[in-house]
Amino acid sequence: MKNLKFLCILASLLLTGCEYVEFEAMEQTPETIEQNSSVMLKSAAGYNSLAGTIYVQQGIVTGLKIESKVTAKVISSVAWKIEGANYEGTQVSHKFTSLGGVVVTVNVKFTDNTTEDRTFTIQSIVDISTADPVKYFVTSNTDGTWTVLFLFSKERIKAVTDTAFYYNGLVNNWGEKKRIPIADKNYVIDSNGKPQRTTDVGKYIGANVILKDRGLYNIALIISGTNWTDLSGSAFIKQENSGLAWFFFDAGVVTSSGDNPTGETLPGATGDNYFRFEQIGDTIGGKTILYFKLDSTFTTNAFTLQELSGGTYSEPKTLYSVTNFPNWGKIEIPTVDLLGKVSGFRYGPNKKSPTVFSVNMAKSFSYDMYFKSIRFSLLNI
Repeated sequence: MKNLKFLCILASLLLTGCEYVEFEAMEQTPETIEQNSSVMLKSAAGYNSLAGTIYVQQGIVTGLKIESKVTAKVISSVAWKIEGANYEGTQVSHKFTSLGGVVVTVNVKFTDNTTEDRTFTIQSIVDISTADPVKYFVTSNTDGTWTVLFLFSKERIKAVTDTAFYYNGLVNNWGEKKRIPIADKNYVIDSNGKPQRTTDVGKYIGANVILKDRGLYNIALIISGTNWTDLSGSAFIKQENSGLAWFFFDAGVVTSSGDNPTGETLPGATGDNYFRFEQIGDTIGGKTILYFKLDSTFTTNAFTLQELSGGTYSEPKTLYSVTNFPNWGKIEIPTVDLLGKVSGFRYGPNKKSPTVFSVNMAKSFSYDMYFKSIRFSLLNI
């Protein structure tokens, strides 16, 4: 009886001593969602969800790809929903019709039978070039030099807790990294398109460099002591290093020298800096022009191989030159031959060596490392 009495007293204390407290879940920010996710979203223009906002151009068919961030998590399938359209596959293409934030949802299944539902918000804008995370302004000095102000989008560093920022590169002859002054940490671009320092947070962080000699230069914005800021999607960036901005300087003129240094986007064509396509006419009787960027100047020996239904490849097909784009070759394919299936292509500089392919082929957003070819599914637009 003593034990029973003790239990009754303890129960009474527990019941009267407890108070209900409403639990508030920690707010999920885009940064924490990205950190906890096993997948990332990439666009053919070079933007990715790890680096920040993904921008697309309204009215242009854009390639999108889901990739695993975890080596052990292999993707088996992806289901997409974009502006009311449904797609299947790790890589899809979509023409964005609206402006502003567009919600993209994906259901990702992995080979270990786990799944992940992920929502991304993509920004659809009229001119994607305005979203470049690197901007520059040149001022002439009286001693024959120029001051070049590079502005780097703060969106790319908003998750960084450090307050000290540096820059280095050929602009500094790769000497000791230079610290960015407090006054240059907060820039905006005013309504006249001019850079202005601000006491507010600002939109950009600035690096002022003095240049005189003509030549090829690069610059990296350094965060957390040694890390280079990811500038993916910029016209100054080469694919092999997303933290190093390349440019050519000549008498005060700055020219971006990344993988797409001169806006070499083949007007009317959709794709990236290595493979693009353009549909002409309707499905029946129409044609699709495929463009391939070679490693050097085009010659009449340039070729492509088309994957056949059984997985083998065709005999070499001759590529033709592209007016005003000396490194590109093209071929015309009837649109009906490409619709409703995944098409594969390989290409190279010399049809006499049909197993030697261009290095640029593997740099394309549409390159499939498993099949070792450019693979895409054509939309009927």
